[in-house]
Amino acid sequence: MVRRFFILTCTILWAAPLTAQTREPDPAETMVRKFERALNAGDRAGLRVLFAASVPESQIEQYTNDLLINGAVRTTLRERARAPLEGAPPGDGFTLIIEFFIETAGKARILTAGMDIRRPPGGDIESWRFVGAEGLTSVEGLYKIRVNTNRPFTARNLEITSEDLVVALHEGTVYLVECDEGVTGLVLIGRGEVRFSPTSAAERGQVKLFSGNETLTSPFEEAYIRLSPSDYEKRVTTASLTAGAPQERLTRRALDIFARESTKSFNVDLQDLSSDAWYLLPPADDFLAEVDTRRFDALTFTRSSQQAEDITLFRRKDRRTIALYPSVAKLAARGRFYSDDALRDYDVLDYSIDATVARNANRSCSRRDSARP
Repeated sequence: MVRRFFILTCTILWAAPLTAQTREPDPAETMVRKFERALNAGDRAGLRVLFAASVPESQIEQYTNDLLINGAVRTTLRERARAPLEGAPPGDGFTLIIEFFIETAGKARILTAGMDIRRPPGGDIESWRFVGAEGLTSVEGLYKIRVNTNRPFTARNLEITSEDLVVALHEGTVYLVECDEGVTGLVLIGRGEVRFSPTSAAERGQVKLFSGNETLTSPFEEAYIRLSPSDYEKRVTTASLTAGAPQERLTRRALDIFARESTKSFNVDLQDLSSDAWYLLPPADDFLAEVDTRRFDALTFTRSSQQAEDITLFRRKDRRTIALYPSVAKLAARGRFYSDDALRDYDVLDYSIDATVARNANRSCSRRDSARP
């Protein structure tokens, strides 16, 4: 279990003295950077010497095996929290929460760990060592996705379907959006039509208020689709696609559509860990379509299994929800009536927060809050 510490620090800046002062290196930052360099070099011996002799060899071996992943091209470490190490003299030990971003060519994972550092009394910066490391927790399933510009397809009477939705490209060009797991999206350019017809009578009424008809229909020339790689063959009439030759103008247009639409959904903000864009893959049966319609501007359709009402049609421009209702599968699983409490993944039963506000080197105040719902 990783211990988590939250420290709030406010500092009042006083006028700096005229004489220069020598600042000692920050021990936590020094240790984190040493660990990062050794991981990127794949240097097991270099990692071993960063741990104190008191740490069992088997624990170090297991830890390094978890962090030295085959095919890793870059590992980035960030210190996320820090607190005094229990039992160590003030300034001689810290408990750190460290985040590891481990990147391969097309995938990445984030590991979070609690790691303790300590030095002998009076030791210099080189005497600090890791004296403990607690279990890793991880976030998996981060991917780079890209438009395959080398292999466009010519489409004729292509249909892409989700519940109550058909995105039809009568004639045009399709670029596949790919990741290491397969096809996770498409960019459509050409003469197409989108049709949305809710099964719910109440939602058909809402669609009629918006579009003038119980079935929303509109031509389009551009669309962007995201789906699970496992759903590609099921949702896309791939027989309607034939290999085409790359065309510079269409390729630029496809890349512009991807750049504009891809960051709106399934994108993960990891700017302090990586300069690249990273994405989640839609789960099986989930679906997203961004369609630039001729009649209704850009519309967004989503099927999101994590939501109680998992089918949505909305317009981002004015944040207008056109339809929102549960899918057939959702209704079959839980019925028409449900409680939000029954759908939550976990309950917070109590909390405890220690906060220290440091005004300067000589004065500080602390507060502890706890509560139980």
